Amino acid sequence: MISMVTPKGAFLRVPGSLIYATICMIGLLVAVQGCGQAEEVTPAGAEDSGPTTQGGGENLVFDLAGDDGSSADLGEGPALAPLEVAAFDFRNVSEAAEPNDDQKAASSMHRAGDQWVSRGRLVEREKDWFTFTVEGRPQLWLVEGVGENIQRIDYYNAVGRSKEGVKDRESFRWSIANLFLLPGQHWLRVEASAGDHEYTLRVVPLGVPDLRTEREPNDDVSRAHLLRFGISRSGLIFDEGDHDYYTFSVNNTDHIELSLIPPSDLTMRFTLWELSRNSRADQVFRAKSPEPGAEFRYRGLLPPGDYTAEVRAETGRSSAPYEIRLARLDPFNLPGDLEPNDQKTQAAALPLSLKVVGTVGDFDDDDWYRLPPLARDTPAKFTVIDRPEGSFSPTSFLQLYHSEEDRPAKIAEWSEEDGAYHATLPAGSPMFVRLRGRGAYRLDVEFEGGPATKPRADPLPVRASFSSSSHVFAAYWHQGQRAELQLELTNDGDENLTISLHAVSSHHQWSAHPAAEVVSLEAGRSAVVPVSVRVLPDAWANQPVQITVRALGESGAHRTASAHVVSRCGAPPVNPHVAWPVPAELLGGFNGAWLGFGGRPAVADQHEADKQAELYDGFTPNDGGWYSSRVPASVTVALAGPEPVRVGGLLLNPRTENRPGEQVRNFELSLSTDGEQFTPAISGELSRFQTEQAFVLESPVEARFARLRLLSRQAGGEGQVTLGEAKVVITPGENPFGRLNLADPAVGGHVVWSNPLIDRSSTRAILSGEVENPRLRMDGVNPNRWVIGFHNQRAAQIEELQWMQSASSSNNPRLSEVQVAVSTESPIGPWTPLGTWNLDASPGSTSIWELEEIVWARYVRFSTSEPGDAKTWQLPETLRIFERPADERYRSILGEWGHYSRSAIFEALGEARTEHDLRAEADDNDSRRTAQALAPETRYQGRVLVGEDVDWYRIEIPAKHNRLRLTVEGDPSLQVTAHVEDGNGDALTFDDSSERTPKSLTMDIPVEKEREYYVRIEEPPRSIALCWDNSASTTPFKPTLYQALPQFVAGVQADREYVNLLPFRDSDAGFLVEEWTDQPYMLQRALNNYDRKDGSSRAEQALLTATKGLSERTGSKAIVFLTDADTNSYGETRELWTALEEVWPRIFALELHRGRVSEHQDLMQSWASVNEGHYDFFRSNADLRVAFDRASCHLRRPAPYIIAAITSFEEPPGPGTIEVVTEDEAPALNAVELILDASGSMLQRIEGRQRIDIARTVLVDLVEATIPSGTPLALRIFGHRTPDACQTDLEVPLAPLDRARVAPIIRRTEAKNLAKTPIGASLELVGEDLKGVEGQMIVILVTDGEETCGGDPQAAIQGLKDQGIEIRVNIVGFAIEDAALKETFRSWADLGGGLYFDATGGEQLSTAVRQALQPKFQVIDAGGEVIASGVTNGEPLSVPAGAYSVKVLTSPTKVFENVHVRGEDAVRLSVGG
Repeated sequence: MISMVTPKGAFLRVPGSLIYATICMIGLLVAVQGCGQAEEVTPAGAEDSGPTTQGGGENLVFDLAGDDGSSADLGEGPALAPLEVAAFDFRNVSEAAEPNDDQKAASSMHRAGDQWVSRGRLVEREKDWFTFTVEGRPQLWLVEGVGENIQRIDYYNAVGRSKEGVKDRESFRWSIANLFLLPGQHWLRVEASAGDHEYTLRVVPLGVPDLRTEREPNDDVSRAHLLRFGISRSGLIFDEGDHDYYTFSVNNTDHIELSLIPPSDLTMRFTLWELSRNSRADQVFRAKSPEPGAEFRYRGLLPPGDYTAEVRAETGRSSAPYEIRLARLDPFNLPGDLEPNDQKTQAAALPLSLKVVGTVGDFDDDDWYRLPPLARDTPAKFTVIDRPEGSFSPTSFLQLYHSEEDRPAKIAEWSEEDGAYHATLPAGSPMFVRLRGRGAYRLDVEFEGGPATKPRADPLPVRASFSSSSHVFAAYWHQGQRAELQLELTNDGDENLTISLHAVSSHHQWSAHPAAEVVSLEAGRSAVVPVSVRVLPDAWANQPVQITVRALGESGAHRTASAHVVSRCGAPPVNPHVAWPVPAELLGGFNGAWLGFGGRPAVADQHEADKQAELYDGFTPNDGGWYSSRVPASVTVALAGPEPVRVGGLLLNPRTENRPGEQVRNFELSLSTDGEQFTPAISGELSRFQTEQAFVLESPVEARFARLRLLSRQAGGEGQVTLGEAKVVITPGENPFGRLNLADPAVGGHVVWSNPLIDRSSTRAILSGEVENPRLRMDGVNPNRWVIGFHNQRAAQIEELQWMQSASSSNNPRLSEVQVAVSTESPIGPWTPLGTWNLDASPGSTSIWELEEIVWARYVRFSTSEPGDAKTWQLPETLRIFERPADERYRSILGEWGHYSRSAIFEALGEARTEHDLRAEADDNDSRRTAQALAPETRYQGRVLVGEDVDWYRIEIPAKHNRLRLTVEGDPSLQVTAHVEDGNGDALTFDDSSERTPKSLTMDIPVEKEREYYVRIEEPPRSIALCWDNSASTTPFKPTLYQALPQFVAGVQADREYVNLLPFRDSDAGFLVEEWTDQPYMLQRALNNYDRKDGSSRAEQALLTATKGLSERTGSKAIVFLTDADTNSYGETRELWTALEEVWPRIFALELHRGRVSEHQDLMQSWASVNEGHYDFFRSNADLRVAFDRASCHLRRPAPYIIAAITSFEEPPGPGTIEVVTEDEAPALNAVELILDASGSMLQRIEGRQRIDIARTVLVDLVEATIPSGTPLALRIFGHRTPDACQTDLEVPLAPLDRARVAPIIRRTEAKNLAKTPIGASLELVGEDLKGVEGQMIVILVTDGEETCGGDPQAAIQGLKDQGIEIRVNIVGFAIEDAALKETFRSWADLGGGLYFDATGGEQLSTAVRQALQPKFQVIDAGGEVIASGVTNGEPLSVPAGAYSVKVLTSPTKVFENVHVRGEDAVRLSVGG
């Protein structure tokens, strides 16, 4: 029997052998309760599941989150319960058909209930392939094969082999347990050894896994499962070669406990590694359990970093689970033998009690201690009170080392008589003690005449606690947040106490600050001390942070209290405010060492200078960084500028491609004015945070040179030392560089996009002057445009532009003017025009435009329509954009605002109003009935969530007011829509002055006084494209990527979010899913079935495809875009930005930061700036997990907004006009019938000619020059044959227009005196005349009089309509003076779906008949009434100011919605153009 432990407690039984699987058979969101346990809450300080993904590698495992993307409260350990899996009878299963010896020829397994089964025969060395398809929710599966000559079984996915099966020792049974599979196609390969035997194969579902249990495969670092503080995980070592990996991050120096409980029948080995980028690097410890089932724990103070734990069997395997757990300990209560202390560089200080207690050897380690420095040579005694049991050797247990030597100093002598080591310690540098062995020890140290024992202080009689133990903040918020915790201290002693307070945080993004550092506490009394908790922008989600405060008494005794804070994606921000990663003393100050300003390494050797230049280029790429072969080391930089500058501080960034232990730790900065004599200015210690770290001088120091001495490394020792970036910051407000050209590529200026496309070399050339004669083939039709962006896409105040013409002679024309506009939001606007810049086109000239007013600009657009045709034009040799000089108030965007930060002085000076300016939305404003009243000119803050929460507001219009201006702002981007309606529920339309930008919506609405109006705010459904780079450079990150993708799509909720998947493709294959879907399993299936063989780097092409895919979607649109931007599709840039202008997607750009980082970063940051998206770069798999989590949070959290209303009175505007034009004035016509009146009245004269003569001329011109040849045409004439008669004749039956035949017939037509006007009879015959024509037909009746034959034209037209004939009757009244007759004709035309045209002369008649051929359009008001009609390419229609729909009666019909006409505005609509 095979027995598997399952979440309800007993065994899963299958005949054969014993294996384990942990499963949960019911709802994932109630995993604890559903597995048979009583309801539990997440332990205090435990990490919840969150959306973060980890583990699973090629098998797409997602970790500690539900398959629906949700999180769950997790208990202390896996709950096990019984589940039976019955044996299967294979006798009725047909044998697999041959050949099936490769993956493409795999045999389909048979469906048997919820299992997949098959049977086959293996001949010596044969391989059989099988395939099966998983449907529905991802879950665990058991693969089982039984056969005498099976040599191995392997599981394959679309990518390749992912997991190897395990053979039972006592049978011919092979299995793969706990295999976690997504929906889609999967494969198994069965391989034979010798012999010829039958075998059976089946795949059995085990259910959705408990969130705390291992899921295979997790057998290498890239597939490691995530460990979270306070949550146990369990796993199986079912195979002797099985290695299970777990990973976790430490975000501040943290006191942790990592424990492992092996199964009772297994001895296990446990190793912890610190990760370097994406692989294990430095071993922290290695240990094995002393006996089967024995729990062991590692307690240590770990530095910040990413860690991975490896667990495996020492020998053998087990059918029972192990348990692994990560816990956070008190950061102030540290043991004397605090780990890691197994190297001299990690030595712990000798305790003040001079008593050393610890355990050595459990982790294959030694223990090191640092002795205090001595003023003179001092005899010392080391008494061994407790010896390591069974491993004590007097010659090796204790050794003494000098600080500068690697070999032991032979000065310690063992005395068996007193059980002690004796040594005389030299004065000066401290000595070190190394203890070796295995087991617990206790050691007393005595110094003769030296440091005395400080007795342990009595416990501090104080109780310390926080009034609330947990607080929730907003995750990944763009502003800082803060809250105040209440620390309660109670003195239970008999004496008054003076207590010092010190607070620490377990995450470097969070800090805690007691309101008082020292508190006096009377005996028996209590005090409450506020503790301010501050969090920097972008706090990571679902990672509880421990805030610990130590209350330290004068005796040295202390008490601690802890609270837990956490950021959640759905939580509102707590006291949001401006927060910068750079301290105020340095914020906005220039980096004097920057190469862009002219800083340079002060070293003669060019190779070394080039290497050191990486410290001053402003970048920290994954594949770069400066290094020295050993410490100590020093680098010297000549600061930029002609004179000494006042240095205010130093910014250091340790991020490099090297191991964390090699990064610099201690440093000293010295400054000099001459490069010869250096004076120490500041020294400090870097943490292991992979972020920029600031060090502020006590007071500014003048310098021309700066020397940085690197004194130690994080891992200690004298090996290689590395550093990513060094910035010597000039005191903010001081400007040694004068005016700065922000367009200069050396300081981050770049061409964001251009149309027509400027080639890559010229984009830099026109900003730097590096190319003597740059030129571009301009487009003679479209406006030619290019957009310039600045350093890190920051917004600056600009004051002057310069255009420098090339001095070389050239036959290419030069531009004489350009239009200039600026935007503070996006590379595609909205744009604020600055005006037309008239340029001096002469060679070598410089055109200077000093702006009348300084303006803000993040992007500057240049455009021109000057080229009249497509030809090559001369570009400027250099284009310059000057920032206003920095001063006390204004600080340059080229100053220090945070590494790669988009925010700078624009945000610092104009940061949004904070909470005290706002009113909160009401709790119950989610219906019209409970709409919240909007007070005039008051800003309200709210949040809505698609499908869950809408907000309603009510606005009362005061007497005499007739205008409403409604503004809705996003924070930071606008993700909501606003709908306004009147008291009857009818929607209101907005004027053209209404405007929507990425950040705000402004609506100007005409309203009625003393009426109520309602506003509904909601978040529309989202459409999200997930787009990722498949090139070789992303290979190290693909396991994490293909774990994060299915986790992201698992969170898709029906009717709220529609998603599609787009890997960079080698071909134009497009999305993985044919239709956008809101079904997670369809997306997971597509990911599972994708073979990942594409290797494309075509970033622009992929982004263009994603953008076009979103163009037809409604609601909000977003793209999550992962690449290193090392692209080979630059040629698509023009089309890409055209598409971005139309679609405005919100882009979350995740950059693998490597290669030509400046160029790549400009691309990614500019794409992210299109619609307030987000730029992020990642270095490790842990970074990538956070980046995906961040994108998910930004997209799925409630959408914040700020709303305000202003009412006013405006004089009602006069009417405006609407006209509709077509791309081609020659109409596309199904059929035309001309009806010409040649009755006696047409003999009258007008303009000196007979009316019939004028009509003949006009109609001949119509058929010869206007109606396209070949158009089906019929000609009917009445009154031209018999006087005093009502005869009407079809002179030209319906046929394709033959101009040579029809024109002469019209020319020969003569009017007969006294002939009558049978209009009704002629119209009655139209149906027969145009019989057989499909689609709309046009009838043009040209007449100068009323019906005189007793006919009924109105009834005739109605009859045509009743027959279902699609007809448009246009009536041209010629020289008609009777107003009543005109109105009659107008009513007939209206009935016939056409128009009446009034012509008083020949020219008007010619215009009228031409217009009668054009498609008609109707102007429709908000109530659905047609208020005006006209024809395309005709005269504009006068309409009152308002908002309309315009319907153009083309085939098919074209409708323009929300056409806003302001008073006296002329609106021009184009069809087909």
